[in-house]
Amino acid sequence: MFGWKVAALYMELGLSVDIVAGLVIGKLGMEQHLEDWVRAMQNSQAPAAVEGTPMTWGERVDAGFAHVREVVGKVWPYIIAGIALGAVLAFMMSVIALSAPEMIILRKVLKPRLIATFAGIVAVGILLVGYVFNVVL
Repeated sequence: MFGWKVAALYMELGLSVDIVAGLVIGKLGMEQHLEDWVRAMQNSQAPAAVEGTPMTWGERVDAGFAHVREVVGKVWPYIIAGIALGAVLAFMMSVIALSAPEMIILRKVLKPRLIATFAGIVAVGILLVGYVFNVVL
């Protein structure tokens, strides 16, 4: 609707906010605010790594799919609840990243303090993106 230049700028700024938010949260060392089952999954090692031999790409891909199945298996009810609530509130929400459905989904894997940090960083990023768009447009 606004053209490819605006779409490209939106994509670039959105990715920049994501990357910076991840770096900031990583530097804050908030791993202790992950839910226990997520930390346990991070600490589990694949059989090849336990034996001391490096994992092949195939083993890494298999381990990745296994972790995805494990995470999705644990969070799917929250995803469904978030989507259901998103269908009702979609007309009233303008910011997807800070919506109630997003917070419901994140609550399954993050503790409240890390969710608050995420929301604050994303809110600041969204404000900065808005200012950039106002300058450009």
